[in-house]
Amino acid sequence: MLLLIKITGIPTAVFAEENLFAPLGIKKYTWVKDPQGINGGGFSISMNMEDMMKIGLLLLKYGRYASKQVISSNWITKSQSPQQEVGNGEYGTFGYGYQFWTCNSSNTQNPIDYFYANGIYGQYIFVVPKLNIVAVAKSQLQKDNQSLPRLYFEEFLRSFEIPSNL
Repeated sequence: MLLLIKITGIPTAVFAEENLFAPLGIKKYTWVKDPQGINGGGFSISMNMEDMMKIGLLLLKYGRYASKQVISSNWITKSQSPQQEVGNGEYGTFGYGYQFWTCNSSNTQNPIDYFYANGIYGQYIFVVPKLNIVAVAKSQLQKDNQSLPRLYFEEFLRSFEIPSNL
């Protein structure tokens, strides 16, 4: 985040407050600082589920929230596209975008793309653009159980009749 500070001239937390949290009406969150007192860019933020949902809706609507473009739609599109392929598994293919895991669910009759943010100890924001779905989860999972919410979400997707034309 030193690059962001160098370019903007303001601390990471101030930049996020002015350009993301305030436009979404997010007021209560905790954000851990490193030993130098700098907030990280994509980790160690904790907030309530309502505010997590606001971020999910912002992502679903390609950066728009309450009729205002908060984040570039181009960046949102790139962020939910795999920049790095990670592999295939029982529940489909997955990769990593800009701070988001990207997936193609093979656990449904008609595979569907989705992406999600995976936060510390089981904070998740799942977004399925073609189905207009945002789901959030918050728990106290330990490191060895971090994949459980994704598996649960895959099972959740199975409950939908996904049209073959999507």
